[in-house]
Amino acid sequence: MNPSTVARGSTPWPGFARRNSLKIHFPDACSCFAAAMVCRGLLLALDRAGQNVGFVSLTGALDLATPAGRAMAGLLAIFAEFEREILRDRTRAGLAHARQNGKRLGRPITAATKASEVRVLHRAGISKAEIARRLQIGRTSVRRILAPGKAR
Repeated sequence: MNPSTVARGSTPWPGFARRNSLKIHFPDACSCFAAAMVCRGLLLALDRAGQNVGFVSLTGALDLATPAGRAMAGLLAIFAEFEREILRDRTRAGLAHARQNGKRLGRPITAATKASEVRVLHRAGISKAEIARRLQIGRTSVRRILAPGKAR
């Protein structure tokens, strides 16, 4: 079998037809110790696959097999989304306030402040790796500063 043809999908692998004819059997219920440990994507995938799989939390009173449990899960999802939006709004407000006060946002510039030192050491014949070690900056930063056409 040629792996390149299988990768393109032109030739199915042995057992392809048999695999597609198998029915996957899911459990009747999924239980866990804490609801936070359950992968929400798994439950959504099972739901979209048309499988009637219940979820029961062993510590919280959450049973998705009942109408009251599904309603409670919906409320929890609404409040989680609300909390996330509040956090997003507060973060944006804090960033706007910092910009108004002239704060520089983002990663601090370290290598650019040492550009003159990098050039002096390079002219002295010191290797780029040694310059990076001495100035405690990355080797890529040293190469970027010394690259031709970079007048910084």
